[in-house]
Amino acid sequence: MRGFILLIMLGVFFTNCKNNKDPEPLPEIADIAGGWKLTEQKYVSGDSTITVDINKAEQKDLFIRYDGVMLYDGSVSCCAVNKYVINGISFNVVPKEDTPPANFICDCMPCDELVITQTGDTMTVVYCNAGTSTYTRVK
Repeated sequence: MRGFILLIMLGVFFTNCKNNKDPEPLPEIADIAGGWKLTEQKYVSGDSTITVDINKAEQKDLFIRYDGVMLYDGSVSCCAVNKYVINGISFNVVPKEDTPPANFICDCMPCDELVITQTGDTMTVVYCNAGTSTYTRVK
């Protein structure tokens, strides 16, 4: 009898556990939400376009949260952008929860918006200084 009562109490306990699953991404950013790995980086210097050797460069994993906040290695960028243009459609980033502070030295020029082009598992981000970063989705 005691075993039966214990079994019922365990069943009630486990059915009342909260599901700590991440919230569903906002529909406007559903295609870009998740983890991304840097594969190519280009920037303009004078009259030249420089391509950075990703294998030799220090990389930070990019994660786009359900609310559009970009995190680099788990921290928010010190030059966080509040607007994206994703495949031609504007999206204003409004954090739905606290963002972890930057855990690296800030050396950037803040942009008003990022232009993001995403097709399948490839995403290209164009910055206001004409630099581009290409990412592949982490599965």
